[in-house]
Amino acid sequence: MYCGINDTYILGSAPYGSLVQTGWGIQPNAKMLTFKLNWTRLVQAIDFVAAQSPGLSQFYISKIIYLADKEHLLDYGRPISNDRLVAMKDGPVPSSVLNIVKRDKEHCPKDALELFDARLATRIFGNQFQTYSKGNEDFSELSGSDKEYLADAVERYSRMSYPELYRLVHEDPAYNDAWSRRGDSGSVNMDLRIWLQEFENPELAARQIAEAAVTKA
Repeated sequence: MYCGINDTYILGSAPYGSLVQTGWGIQPNAKMLTFKLNWTRLVQAIDFVAAQSPGLSQFYISKIIYLADKEHLLDYGRPISNDRLVAMKDGPVPSSVLNIVKRDKEHCPKDALELFDARLATRIFGNQFQTYSKGNEDFSELSGSDKEYLADAVERYSRMSYPELYRLVHEDPAYNDAWSRRGDSGSVNMDLRIWLQEFENPELAARQIAEAAVTKA
């Protein structure tokens, strides 16, 4: 699936690769949370993580950003990367983060790949894509809370062993819901509304997140 520089993803139970071009928020008749993907901010988020802990593999990069996204969404009403989360065998995966770290030209726009290459270097070691920052200190697309939550996620999760982090991310109820309905597919969209079940009024929380996203679009 080709992704333009400012595509808008459906984050929910729509078919893999679905795109909505009508803006942010809950779409009529779909009741799904959508967030507009900003490739510049996504690359800066990857770079920020890589600068904090050089040489992380795609597994650690994607899991750290996913966990920071989840915690930031629950606390501030929006994720950091705005990436589309899918359930895969190794756990929840921000799809565009994984694609760009692996330099997947089929699924990433050329200008996003050029931006990634300008800021980061990748060393392939076996099946691992180890990622290193080139030291660009411009993180203007990231807010203070974005950087705080990313740094905290690096501190908490980058030191975990692979089995520890694997077990942790597989406990996510949104992941388990998605994986249970994957059928024969190797990946399926995660319904992030499940995260909101911890709130007193999940539907109100989802609506407020959608309305805030529209206001900030």
